[in-house]
Amino acid sequence: MMGKTKESMPNNSEQAPKARPIRDIHTQARVSAKARPPRKMKLFGLLRHPKTKLFLVIVIGLLAALFARNYMHTRDELAQNDPVKLAAQIGKFLELPTDEAPTLATVKDANKLRSQSFFAPTQDGDKVLIYSKAGKAVLYRPGTKKVMAYTPINLEDAPK
Repeated sequence: MMGKTKESMPNNSEQAPKARPIRDIHTQARVSAKARPPRKMKLFGLLRHPKTKLFLVIVIGLLAALFARNYMHTRDELAQNDPVKLAAQIGKFLELPTDEAPTLATVKDANKLRSQSFFAPTQDGDKVLIYSKAGKAVLYRPGTKKVMAYTPINLEDAPK
């Protein structure tokens, strides 16, 4: 032992603690990872993010607007196909018979009816209210909400 004294050499009883091998540290990490249950993505965990909440609010708002629009459109269509409600709507600006309920007809093919003078301004989708007791007919266009023609009719001469 050249140049080293006994004092500078570590004594077996006073040796530094042994460092654990690296392999043991990795093994411990693997064991602790296996002991932990795998992380699951929960649906309610997504709701904690502000962007997700904003997205859901927008989607729900758009769906509500779509259903409201569809409801209003359907309600308007049903009102146009109900002769009493349609007569009440036309009756706001035209004097109509009140003692009878009208018969409602919808024009499907305007070209077939154009030969008659009453149906000259008609278009497909126009409504015809017929009051048989009072002998009157009204041609109404729902798209523009205008009365296109109003005339007396004689149903006694009609072919049977």
